[in-house]
Amino acid sequence: MKYKINIIFIFFSIGFSQTSFYGLESWTQVSSVSFAGGGYLLSFRNDFRNPAMLVDSNRVFNIDHIQYPAGITGQSLITNSQINEKYFGLKISRTNYGIFTERNLDNQKTGDYTASDIHFQMVYAQTSKNNKILFGLNTGLFFSQIQSFNAKAIIFSPGIIFKLKDFKLGLLLQNYGKVYNSYITTKESLPNSRVISVAGFIPSTPLEIELDYLSTSRKNIFQISGIININKNIIIKAGSTSNKFDQKIDSSIFNSVFSDFGIGLAYSLDDLIIDFGSYSYGPGGYIFAIGFSSKF
Repeated sequence: MKYKINIIFIFFSIGFSQTSFYGLESWTQVSSVSFAGGGYLLSFRNDFRNPAMLVDSNRVFNIDHIQYPAGITGQSLITNSQINEKYFGLKISRTNYGIFTERNLDNQKTGDYTASDIHFQMVYAQTSKNNKILFGLNTGLFFSQIQSFNAKAIIFSPGIIFKLKDFKLGLLLQNYGKVYNSYITTKESLPNSRVISVAGFIPSTPLEIELDYLSTSRKNIFQISGIININKNIIIKAGSTSNKFDQKIDSSIFNSVFSDFGIGLAYSLDDLIIDFGSYSYGPGGYIFAIGFSSKF
């Protein structure tokens, strides 16, 4: 049994930066893919990572599917509502890492096992009396499972948004909380981050741009994302980050330019939205995503 645990742990340690809680950083919504992880303050199909954005979002029902390389998939379901001046949201997301072969010390197959994460999130937000300050809290339970082993954590992500004359300023403490179970005996920390976001429209254009600065225990990341309404039905999204410079290798100019690059196309028809997105790792492969929204 210890042998099997070690093999599973080694696989995830090599493959992912966080052994038990990698899923907290995975993308399970199309806009996150299209914006290359950005889009915290862009209201179109927002996933409330900055929970204060719940105030600026329409009442919708979202369902999304993400296809990663190597057969890894992600799904999410989001809905939100308003009661008086209080805003509420619910998000359920799941990442499925696939089916793996289990072998004994003699390298004989003894069966198969699965690995997956699931995250239940409740979001609350409200606004100040002058509607210039929005604040919210995203809290939830995160469960990760490999075969019969599991990890659990309770997560808190408070956020605030200041609506200034020409732009919005957002502050977010992302993925803080407490670990209750882990795959390993040594203490694990959550992959938390501090996020500063600025978003606004380019003057005299329909183009909205967002700049983000993420500070984590491992590195600092700059992100840029944008969205433009071509007309009342067609929306184009794109994004990239400073991770692009870490991915550069001796490759074609095309691969270098479009590494760490997300792009998306959405079509809005009355109360229905169809959303497509993709992201390029450069030589590492692509992520493809599709989502649907229904306003109510």
